[in-house]
Amino acid sequence: MIKNVLNNKPSRVAIVTTKSNDDNHGITISTFSSLSNDPQLIMIIVNVSAKSHKIISDTKRFVVNFLCESSKKIADYFANRDHSWEPKWGVTDSGLPYLIEATGCLECSVIAAHTHNGHTIFVAKVTDASSIRDAKPLLWWKKDYHTIEIM
Repeated sequence: MIKNVLNNKPSRVAIVTTKSNDDNHGITISTFSSLSNDPQLIMIIVNVSAKSHKIISDTKRFVVNFLCESSKKIADYFANRDHSWEPKWGVTDSGLPYLIEATGCLECSVIAAHTHNGHTIFVAKVTDASSIRDAKPLLWWKKDYHTIEIM
């Protein structure tokens, strides 16, 4: 029953990227929230079985990349649906990978983690933010991608 209710709630699609040794990693997430403006805190939720989970747990650093309506292919790539191509990567001043095609990025450092029932809530401080371009956001709603229409 709760699944039906939550499937009716749209979520902004984002990719969390991180780095292990010289390899870039990422995961599509739909659970992201701003927690506080002062200090600037956010939270993400990651499945403990995801490869990125261990890297985030170990390094305590990641970038949240927000996607636009034309970025469905990127979301599918990181959701393990389409690996027939490679995304374009950039590197932050501190060495973390981000997606060139993102509309904006938040560079973050983990300050707390809580694991329950196979998922971890990572609470992180935003250490840098960049708005790359203005575009309609990519949303996940009722098991498919959508965007908003300006009225």
